Amino acid sequence: KDLWQSILPGLFAGMYGTCLSKLRYSPSASSHKIASLCVETLACLLKQALGSDDREKADAENDTESIAASLFAAVNISAKTIEKPSAPQSKLDDVESEVNSRIPGPLSVLLSLMPGIRSKSVRLSGLHLCRIILVDTNFIWTEANKKSLGRKAFEYCLTLLRDDSGEIATCSREILRSFKESLGAMRWRRYLSQIIAPSILELVETLPFLAKSGKSAELRTSLNLVDGYTIASFRDMENDFDFEECLNEKRKSDIGAALGCSESLEVIKNAFAVLFTPDIGSIVPKPMIEVDSSSDSTKLALRYEGNMLRFEYLDEKNASAATASVRLIARALGVKRCAFAIDGVYADMFEACVRSAGSRYPTEGSHRERLKWAGLGVVATELLAGVSGPFSSAIGPCTSKSTLKVLSSLASSVFPIIVSEPLWTLPSVSETRHNDPKEDNIGAGSRHGSYNASVVMVLMRFLCLYARVLGTDIKLLFPTILFPLIERASPIGNHSSVQRTAFSTLWTISETAGYSDISSLLAMNVDYLLDIISLRLRKYAWEGSHLERSLMGVVEVILQSVVYQRQVSGNQSSIQGVVFDAGAIVGNMLKCFLDHFDRQSNISNLSALDTVRVFRSINIFIASSVDRVIDCSGIDIHATGDDDEDFDWLNRLNVELNVDTSGYDESESLFEECNADPTDPPPTTLPDGDHPSDEGPAFTREINAINSILSRCGYLLCHAQLHLQVLCCQSMLTGFETLGKIGAFRRARQGESASNPLLPSIAEYWPAIIARLRAASASYVSSNRISRKELSIRNAMAEDLGENTQSRKYLGVLLASLFTIVAELCAGSDGFFEDRFRHDVYPIIAKLVGECLQPMRGRETNFILTPLLVLIKSVFESSC
Repeated sequence: KDLWQSILPGLFAGMYGTCLSKLRYSPSASSHKIASLCVETLACLLKQALGSDDREKADAENDTESIAASLFAAVNISAKTIEKPSAPQSKLDDVESEVNSRIPGPLSVLLSLMPGIRSKSVRLSGLHLCRIILVDTNFIWTEANKKSLGRKAFEYCLTLLRDDSGEIATCSREILRSFKESLGAMRWRRYLSQIIAPSILELVETLPFLAKSGKSAELRTSLNLVDGYTIASFRDMENDFDFEECLNEKRKSDIGAALGCSESLEVIKNAFAVLFTPDIGSIVPKPMIEVDSSSDSTKLALRYEGNMLRFEYLDEKNASAATASVRLIARALGVKRCAFAIDGVYADMFEACVRSAGSRYPTEGSHRERLKWAGLGVVATELLAGVSGPFSSAIGPCTSKSTLKVLSSLASSVFPIIVSEPLWTLPSVSETRHNDPKEDNIGAGSRHGSYNASVVMVLMRFLCLYARVLGTDIKLLFPTILFPLIERASPIGNHSSVQRTAFSTLWTISETAGYSDISSLLAMNVDYLLDIISLRLRKYAWEGSHLERSLMGVVEVILQSVVYQRQVSGNQSSIQGVVFDAGAIVGNMLKCFLDHFDRQSNISNLSALDTVRVFRSINIFIASSVDRVIDCSGIDIHATGDDDEDFDWLNRLNVELNVDTSGYDESESLFEECNADPTDPPPTTLPDGDHPSDEGPAFTREINAINSILSRCGYLLCHAQLHLQVLCCQSMLTGFETLGKIGAFRRARQGESASNPLLPSIAEYWPAIIARLRAASASYVSSNRISRKELSIRNAMAEDLGENTQSRKYLGVLLASLFTIVAELCAGSDGFFEDRFRHDVYPIIAKLVGECLQPMRGRETNFILTPLLVLIKSVFESSC
C-alpha cells in the first residue's frame, strides 16, 4: 500500500491533467475514450492507495489493450514482489492529511464536468469514481470533505438516475443503494434531512436563469438533479431510487412538509412558471372546426396540438424533463398539499386578472403578466397530473377513492373561478376592425390576442385533464363548465387555436362521460345550456344592452349540434325527445336576436356577421324540423308523373353537374367558414305524440320565422362586405328551400288549390336579390374586360399583385350563390317566376355566358360556370 501511496501524487496529477484537457477542449469520440480510461485509472488508483486492506480486490475487467490499463497491470505485478514495510502512524496521518487537502478539489471539478458529457463511457467511468469516493474510501475523508466531495459524488449519482441509458441509470441506483447500506437507516435519514430540501429549493431557483440564458445542457442536468433529490426522499420503496415507482405508486416522502409550506411552494411555482412560458409565436391562426367534424383524424390532430404546447425557453427534451420534475414534486407533496397549491394558483391568477381588467390599453408589462398566468396554469395542470397517477386507455386514471374525493372537492372550488369573468372571457381576437372580405378571425394573430389566447388554452387543458381524472363524475360539473366551453368552441369571437383547444376538450369530456360525440353531449345536456341562454336573454332585454358575441357563438354551436344529431340519431328516441322540444326555445331566441338587430342604428361588420351566421343556423334548424314533420307524414313531395320520362336527359345532368354541391370547388373556397353545406339533413322521425293531424301542420311559426330572417338578409345584401353578402345568400337559399318544401307538402295534401308560402316571399324579396345580381354581374364583366393599357400605374401594380384577381374571385363566389338562389326559385315557384326570369335574369345570363366561355387568367377558378348551368337546367325543368 505504501507503494501506491508513493506513486499516487505523480500518477494522479498526470491523469487529472489529461482527463481535464480531453473533457474541456476536445469533443471527439477518441478524446472521450481516453478521458474515460483516465477516470477509470484514477478510481482504481484511489482504491489501491486509500482503500482498507480487507476491501482490496483484483480488477479482472481491466482493458489490457489500452496503454493506461497496461501500465496499471505492470505496476500491480511489480507491487506483489516488494515487501510492504509497516509505516508508523504519523506517516499514515500525513498521507491522509495530504489527500484531504489536495485531491477533493480536482475530483470535484471532474465530477462537475462529466454529467453533461454525451459519451456513455465517460459518464459510466464517473460512476465508478463515485463508488470509490462514497463507498470504498468514505472513511478516509474529513467531515468537511464529506460535505463537499461526498455531496458532489452523491449528486452525480442522483443526476444519472434519469439518464437516457438504462445501464447508467441502473449502475447509479446500485451505487446509491450501497452508499445507503454503508450509512445505515438512521444515518441515511439524518444525512438527507440536512441537505435534501434546501438543495431542491436552491436548484429550482436557478432554473429560470439557466432557461433564459439558453444553457440547455445545464438546465437538463439541474432538472435531473432535482428529480434525483426528490426520488431519494421517498421511503418504503420496493425498488430503491426507481423513478417509475415513485411516479406511479403511492409512496410517502420525507420532504412533503418542507416543500409544502407557503414559501417553498411560492419558489417552486414561480420558477416553473418561467420555464413553462408559452411560445406566442406558435399560436397562429388555423382552420376553424365545425360541430360535425368528428372524424378520428381531426380528433387525433387536435389532441396532438394540445399535447404539444410549445414553450419559449424549453425544447422538447427539456419540456419533458420539466414536466416530469413537477409531477414528481407533486407525488412528494401529496394530494392534499397539491390541492391547496392548485387552489392558490387559480386564486392568485383570478385576483391578478381582476386588477388588470381595469387597464384600458395593454402594455408590455401586462403581456408578460399574462405569460406568467399561462405558466402558472401549466404548473397547476402538471401538479394535477402528478397526484392523479398514471392513465390507462381502458380504465382511465389509477386513482384511489380518497384521492378522487379530494380532487372532486378541489374541482368544486376551482372550476367556478376558472370559467368566471374576467379570466375566462379574456378577448383572444380584435373586437374592432375595418371592412375585410377575409375570414372572421383576421387579426387573431395580434400580439395582445395571442397572449390572452395562451391563458385560455392553458385553462382548457386543465379542464381536459380534470375530465380524464374524474371520469364519469365530470357530469356533476356540467352545469358549471359546459356552457363556457361552448362559448370558446364557437368560431364567433374566438382565436382559432382557442376554438380548436375547446373542441379537443369537449371531445375528451364526451368520451369520458360516455357520449358518442360532441353533438350527443350537447343534445343530452341541452337543458343546462338553454337555461343559461334564457337568463342571458332576459338580462339583455331588461337592460337594453347589446348581445355578447360569445352568446351568439353558443347559439350557433347548439343549433348545429342539434341538426347534426338529428341526422345521425335515426330512431333513437332517447335523443329525439330532447332536440325536438328545442323548437320553442329557438323561436324565443330568434325574437330576441331580431330585436337586437333592429335596435342597432349603425351596425358594425362584426355584429352583422355574427347575426347573419346565427340566422343561417336557425334557418337550417327550421329546415331540419320541417323535414322531420314531412317525413313522418309519409308523403313524397318529390313524386313526379310519367311526363318526366321525356326529360330523362335532364335527369342525367344531375350526375354531370353535381347539383348537390355549392357550385364551385370548395377546396379553393375563399370563404372557408361558409363551406357548411346548406342542403337538407337526412329525414328523421318524430317522437310519439308529435305526429301531424290529418289536415296537416300549418307551419305558421316556421313560415313567420323564415320570412323575418329573409327580410333582414335582404336588407344586408347591399352591405359592402362580400363575405357578409355570401352568408346572406346561403341563409336566404335555405329559407327559400324550406318554404318550397312546405308549399309542396301542402299541394300534396290539399291539391293544386293549396297556398304556397314561397310565392309571396318571392314577390317581397326579389327586388333586393335582382339588384344585387345586376350589380355583381356588371362588376364581374367589367373586371374581366379592363385591359392593362386602360389601367393606371397603381391599378397595374395591383393587377400584378393579384388584388384585382382576388376581387373577381369574391364576385364569382357571390354570383354563384345568387344563381343558386335563382335556380331554387325557378324549381319551387314554377310559372310564377316566368316573367321575372325572362325580363330580369335572362339578360344577365346572356352577358355572363360569353364571359364564362372565355379562358380564365392564370390559375383563376371559374366559380360561376357550374351554378349557371344548374340554373339553365332548372329553367328547362320548370315552366320559366
